[in-house]
Amino acid sequence: MILRFAIGLLWVALCAQQRVSAAAGAGWTDMKMLMGDWTGEGSGKPGTGTGEFSFVPELQGKILVRHSFADYPGARHDDLMIVYRQDDATRADYYDSEGHVIHYAVQSDHQRIVFMSDNASQWFKSQRSPCYRLTYTSLPDEKLRVQFEIDNKTYLDGICRRKR
Repeated sequence: MILRFAIGLLWVALCAQQRVSAAAGAGWTDMKMLMGDWTGEGSGKPGTGTGEFSFVPELQGKILVRHSFADYPGARHDDLMIVYRQDDATRADYYDSEGHVIHYAVQSDHQRIVFMSDNASQWFKSQRSPCYRLTYTSLPDEKLRVQFEIDNKTYLDGICRRKR
C-alpha cells in the first residue's frame, strides 16, 4: 500500500514537472525545434570534434538558455547563449570560454533558425569586425544541421541528434 502511494506521488510530481516545463516553453513555439538536449559531431576550421548543447526555458519561460561544449583534439570550447524577446524581436547574447561576446538578431521559420550578428550589414563592405551567422536547420529523425559562419565562410558544420 505504501509502495503504491509512493509510486502515485512520484507520478503526480513527474506530471506536474512536465506541465511546468511545457508552460515555461509555451512562449517559444518558433524555437521549439531547438529545445532539449543534443549531441553531435562536426568538422571545420578547428578540426573534427564532438559536443553537446541544450536549449532550456528559464526565468518562468521568459528566456531560453543554451549551454554548449565542443571537444577538439587538444582543446575544449564552452559557451553560453541567452535568447530573449525585446519588443517584437528575438535577440540573443553569446559568451564563450575564449572571451568572445556576440550579439545576435534571430529569425525563425520553424524549419530553420538563424542567429545573425548585429554587424551583419558589414558582410559586403570593408569589415572592421567579424560578422557571424549561426544556423540551425531541422532534419528528419530528430536531427539538426548546425552551421557557423564567419564573414560568410563556413567555420563549422555538423549534424546533431536529440538525446533520448
